[in-house]
Amino acid sequence: MSIVLPGKTVYVSFGRFQPPTKGHLANFNGLARAAGSNDYRIYLSQTQDAKGDNPLSADTKAYFMKKLMNGHASHIYSGSQWNVVAKCLQHCMKDGYKHLVFMVGSDRVNDFQWVKRSNGNTAKDGTRYYFTTVEVRSTGERDADGDDKKDKKATGGFAISGTKLRVYASLGDKKSFAKGLPTGTSDRIVTELYDAVRNNLPIGYAGK
Repeated sequence: MSIVLPGKTVYVSFGRFQPPTKGHLANFNGLARAAGSNDYRIYLSQTQDAKGDNPLSADTKAYFMKKLMNGHASHIYSGSQWNVVAKCLQHCMKDGYKHLVFMVGSDRVNDFQWVKRSNGNTAKDGTRYYFTTVEVRSTGERDADGDDKKDKKATGGFAISGTKLRVYASLGDKKSFAKGLPTGTSDRIVTELYDAVRNNLPIGYAGK
């Protein structure tokens, strides 16, 4: 059930989405249900690397997110200025939101209590966010890539099982890759995303 408080409330998630999967869609549907009549935002990590864990550029990822995440496209935010959680929350604060609900997979709620503890603190780079109230809550679904434990603070814990899809792409298993995407994804988008991931993986990539 959403909570409507005096002043604007925003529900936020942040993640790598490498690549976007049907697990992400389940998380986002949970985010939207929790937000109710309040606003919600989905921020994309800007990380890309040659090791295979982050094969998609931020722009490529944003393109596929908006194609795959049915009903959520207008809530997706991507930009180099929002490369870590704190900067995303600062952005929300500057847009006038007074109350924050930071949403994570059900298995990550305890890990991200730092979001609440950091409210009002100033980071070394000068980033600061302050909200009248801060909650860290579950989307009602497990983090869809809970096997990826690294970089939790930077990514918000959403590494959602891109790991398995990246391995399928590395192995040339397009059929299994496609099964990890939202139901109804067109063959064209499946092929585009599969090729985008596969072409940016190092030879022999095996995940974590």
